[in-house]
Amino acid sequence: MIPIIVLLGCALLIGALSLPMIRGWVPPNGLYGFRTPATLASEALWYPANRYAGWQMLYAAIAQLLGVLALFLLADGLPEPVILLAGLVLLTVTLLVAVVRSFRYLNRLQEDRDRT
Repeated sequence: MIPIIVLLGCALLIGALSLPMIRGWVPPNGLYGFRTPATLASEALWYPANRYAGWQMLYAAIAQLLGVLALFLLADGLPEPVILLAGLVLLTVTLLVAVVRSFRYLNRLQEDRDRT
């Protein structure tokens, strides 16, 4: 039961951290947000890139919550380390997808900016 609680906590934390980014409440800083050299150098890139990355994090958190729920319902009798490993794989994959999609969006933003 403990792995499920830990995995749910991770998903809820990621979801909670995404909300200020989506709302545009996070100014450029060195600690929190979608921090790249490009976004830190330009507020014109920072806010749209962070909003998009925030949405991607929220989608990842929702996928994680659904995956953890499925693990809880389907993993009856599995050892806790197996459940934890499956949950960590889910966490890693969903966050990796979010990061890749966020970088692709940032590249599009930079290309659009360079065209003008």
